[in-house]
Amino acid sequence: MRPILLVALPLMLAQVTGCDQPPPPAPPTADTVTATARPETPPQSDTGEASRQALFGDLHVHSSWSLDGYIFGNNNDPRAAYRFARGESVPLAGGETSRQLRVPLDFTAVTDHAETLGYHQRCMVDKTAASFNTETCRMTRERDLRMYFTGFRNLAKNPPQHLAEVCSDNADCRQAATAPWQQLQAIANEYNQPGEFTTFKAYEYTGNLPGGGMLHRNVIFAGDAAPDEAMSAFDLPSARELWSWLERDCTGDCDVITIPHNSNLAWGNTFATRNVDGSDWTDEDHRRRQHYDRLVEIFQAKGNSECQNGIGSNDEFCDFELLLRPCAEGEEVGCMQQTSFVRNGLKTGLQLDRQLGFNPYQYGIIASTDTHNGTPGDTREQGYEGHQSGETTIEHRLTGGHRVKEGRGAINYNPGGLVGAWAEENTRESLFAAFKRRETFGTSGNRTRIRLFAGLDYPADLAGRPDAIRIAYEQGAPMGATLPITAKSSAPDLLVWAAQDPDSLPLQ
Repeated sequence: MRPILLVALPLMLAQVTGCDQPPPPAPPTADTVTATARPETPPQSDTGEASRQALFGDLHVHSSWSLDGYIFGNNNDPRAAYRFARGESVPLAGGETSRQLRVPLDFTAVTDHAETLGYHQRCMVDKTAASFNTETCRMTRERDLRMYFTGFRNLAKNPPQHLAEVCSDNADCRQAATAPWQQLQAIANEYNQPGEFTTFKAYEYTGNLPGGGMLHRNVIFAGDAAPDEAMSAFDLPSARELWSWLERDCTGDCDVITIPHNSNLAWGNTFATRNVDGSDWTDEDHRRRQHYDRLVEIFQAKGNSECQNGIGSNDEFCDFELLLRPCAEGEEVGCMQQTSFVRNGLKTGLQLDRQLGFNPYQYGIIASTDTHNGTPGDTREQGYEGHQSGETTIEHRLTGGHRVKEGRGAINYNPGGLVGAWAEENTRESLFAAFKRRETFGTSGNRTRIRLFAGLDYPADLAGRPDAIRIAYEQGAPMGATLPITAKSSAPDLLVWAAQDPDSLPLQ
């Protein structure tokens, strides 16, 4: 018996509901809008799986505690980010403009860079620290762009190197990062409101590569239990070490997932058959990847990591927010490869399943913003304020403003996307269970609700039945799950369901 992997891609739409609705009014363009209440969940006649509702959130958010966010003008700390996510207005760079969500998010995780938490503590908070009055810390407080480029280029070295004026070694910087990591956890608990608004303890693991490449993962904890330290790429130079550490330190009540993102900027390493150090992945590595990498982020401010035509895909929908060109023969850095995209990674997973007997690339799909403005879920295209707070004027956005990521300015980016998760209720427990079973989807910023099912014996009129969702669960498998088959099984039937975001454009 072999399973079929079900993955929900946002572009896969078959049966559509709500298409006869008139187009919504044009969104307002003012800097500040009045937040409205979350849409009420439609009455449910079913219970259990069929009663799950689509909840929307952002699992990739940077506050002013991330060094790059602060240097580019972000003054919104983690509390401000959570306030914004639940519907409050917050200022942007310089306080000249403010932003507010039209509809609050259901859940959020502030994922500040673990690699710079120690720098935040030593240069911004602890005035008694020996490094506080050094040139490095002074330049940081003055938002000197040279600190951004120097810090993140040092992180791309092999091995990664700290700025010596601030941290003498990894252990020293880990000790400095302990206080802000504990504060991040406390703030997440402070803003967590079960049933209304859910927060997760989290951080970003930021493994950098030469030339501005990224092997980044967001580390999301299930509940209150989390390790005492947020181990970074300085301590754990590859995903292999990250997963091994989580296996040792996140035990008992602690549960965690890791979410890779920006495979489009990883120089082909995210779905490569070898580790970044050139060593082969072991079976144990593959097992750990399957256990921890439950989800993958296919879309965010820095573009589309799903697919690109000519690199394993031939699909008009792949020509969307592409950040880089395909690699020429012999090129490896600064361009796109086959192993840069999620669709190709899913294909590789099916091949590995035949070799290993399990699929290490069995991903659920999400999207997020990667906002560095402390504004989770701010995906409005009208009045887009840029990926970094230093790009909040029209002139900066059109001319490149503060150029980031090796010279790429805000004009190359977009507002980002959102996570959708099918959960029974808006709590950490219910949402994290949805993440782990991969019953998730990603959008390019709207709140379209999407579902995908597969079954071997669905009734022919399933799509028209009022209890179609209940039957789809009972007689098949939802997205992210596996559908057991045998050599004699027929091809599965798919049920794809979608509902329009009332504040966005009609479904096509």
